[in-house]
Amino acid sequence: MIKRIFILLFLLLITAYLIVAVTVFNTKPADQTCKGMELIINDSIDHGFITQKEVLRLLNSKKLSPIGKKMGDINTRLLEDELSKHPLIENVECYRTPGRKIGIEVTQRLPLLRVMAANGDNYYIDSKGKVMPIPNSSAHVAVVTGSVDRDFATKELYKLGIFLQNHPLWEAQIEQINVTPAKELELVPRVGEHIIFLGKPGDYEEKFANLRTFFGYMMAHPGKKLLFMGQDFGQFIEWDEKKQLDWMLLGYDKHRELQGYVKDLNHFYRETPALWQVDYSWEGFQWIVPDDSKQSVIAFLRRDAAGKMLLVVCNFNPVLRKDYQMGVPNPGSYKEILNSDDKKYGGSGVTNGTVKSEKGPMHGFDQHISLTLPPMSTLYLSVPAARKPRTKKVDAADEKAAKPTKPAAKKATKATAKAAAPAAPAKTEAAPKRRGRPPKAKTTV
Repeated sequence: MIKRIFILLFLLLITAYLIVAVTVFNTKPADQTCKGMELIINDSIDHGFITQKEVLRLLNSKKLSPIGKKMGDINTRLLEDELSKHPLIENVECYRTPGRKIGIEVTQRLPLLRVMAANGDNYYIDSKGKVMPIPNSSAHVAVVTGSVDRDFATKELYKLGIFLQNHPLWEAQIEQINVTPAKELELVPRVGEHIIFLGKPGDYEEKFANLRTFFGYMMAHPGKKLLFMGQDFGQFIEWDEKKQLDWMLLGYDKHRELQGYVKDLNHFYRETPALWQVDYSWEGFQWIVPDDSKQSVIAFLRRDAAGKMLLVVCNFNPVLRKDYQMGVPNPGSYKEILNSDDKKYGGSGVTNGTVKSEKGPMHGFDQHISLTLPPMSTLYLSVPAARKPRTKKVDAADEKAAKPTKPAAKKATKATAKAAAPAAPAKTEAAPKRRGRPPKAKTTV
């Protein structure tokens, strides 16, 4: 009896649950009332320019708050458009949630540099290179001062800001960027009283590529070499005997990689006589490509006293050159020994390895090679030794005729003596024997 009662109660509960579920599920979502908002503000930890209170205030001022409204009457696209008009908001996404709420995800504009120009302008440059107004709270970014206008800030200084952002060590080091009337940049570190003179703005990856290319060309060109202290690791400011070098720059990858490149150049120069043994004569130097001004490429040979050669190729343009052909002195394999664009030196890593020459006249030689020239680079390639020419086979008769030896003269003398001696009587040849029986002997009676 008790068991039946429990079964009956269980069935009643199941029936009640099904009735409630069907009633709830049959209610249209559009008729449901919005219970609230779920606000998500990206990058709010690092930059608190936009707060939830600010978003709510903005929606209430436009009478667009979704709370208490039917879900079907809420226009999420209209919410996105209105919130996107805020000068500190980069992007907005609005959507309905299963819990009868409106989700709002806000992406703030991220400041890159703070500009406080001499003309009175005061604004931020954001991560997209656009001018951004000053919010209520400040951001910990480098401050730009001096002779700077908005066009210079959004184009040239924006590139520097991206460079600092991608290199955390630099970003942590630089506190201020001063622009001189000549549009040259001075960097003021957070620690110390020195100033880093950067010069004209530009692509800083390209600046180091230019320097590596020049150092490689200088080491290969005839003449003695000179580097002031600090140039081996890319010190920005000119060397001053009254100050120590900016050794702190070696804490950054580009400067450390440049120092490694100059170190390898010095070792290679010392171990390669072709670069210094015949320095004051045309015998130690020969042009291969002296006139390709259109592509800004040159190529030449260096020779040592024994005739061993080194091929040097320079590409003075920030353009990748594929299948660049040039004549070479000897047939064989040309091996790339040193490349300023190697990744270990901070380059892009475009290399050639070993290249075999092909038959075909070019630049005054009987063979040529095809190279891939990295943008802004200097290449050193070993030149194979010249092959010995093959000797032609001489006929035996010509070889004997070409030998004026004494035994031949003696033989000639003996032959002359034999010719002068009286000839011996010639022997008569015996008649051939007849076949058959021998003839009978004749007898006399």
